[in-house]
Amino acid sequence: MKWPTSRWDAAACRCLRLLRALVGQAQQVVGFLNVVGSDDQVGAPIPGYIPPASSVRISRFDAGAVQEAFRDLRISFRRERRDHDEIGIRPSKTVILDDSAEEEEVRDGNADGSIEQIGPSTMQASARTHVVLVDRPSAKGGADRGPLGGEYLLVALGGCFASNLLAAIRARDAAMTNLRVDVNGEMDGPPDRFKSFQMTVAADHHDVELGRRLIAIAARACAVTNTLRLSAPVSITFESIPVDFQSPEK
Repeated sequence: MKWPTSRWDAAACRCLRLLRALVGQAQQVVGFLNVVGSDDQVGAPIPGYIPPASSVRISRFDAGAVQEAFRDLRISFRRERRDHDEIGIRPSKTVILDDSAEEEEVRDGNADGSIEQIGPSTMQASARTHVVLVDRPSAKGGADRGPLGGEYLLVALGGCFASNLLAAIRARDAAMTNLRVDVNGEMDGPPDRFKSFQMTVAADHHDVELGRRLIAIAARACAVTNTLRLSAPVSITFESIPVDFQSPEK
């Protein structure tokens, strides 16, 4: 079983500890049906239960420990739900059972990729089971078999943001469809670098304010947005109006 982020690793450990405690209590609960002598009754008979030929009696178990374990489990999930509430995904929906059920975010707290040369100017990039090509334009001596690395940076920004936005839309059953995100990066130098990023969001919708709120939520949840804006401004426009996502909503 895999978890989307390192915070979920901690949640998993807590849940496993609690489940072990519950299993231990369950072993004692099995004592409900222990066959003992008729003179060794410790508790009352189970309501509605018809005992076999030999008398069935209830052995002791720690009901308080079971209740405490369930209480701790509820607190644990409430804490994780609060931490992830902004994108609206419940813990039960973010558990990764296999690659086909993968959510949008980087799993296990790490991301991996590899790049290898397959031509004079062409590189093949791999991430999980996906493969794309990286190349230079013909005007710059390349074969133009794929985008530049810097162009992939723009795609990464727009893709990460858009996947979080779609997750927020699905979680709230919001009427927002046909999403499109255009990403622009303003260059500066030398040496060459991006000095700012701008995303323009368009979609079919019926509620501008809800759309702006979902966009802000997605931007704050996006790992690429959070990384890039530490070194360059990232702005988002929806319906020709800038969206403020720099701080959580009150």
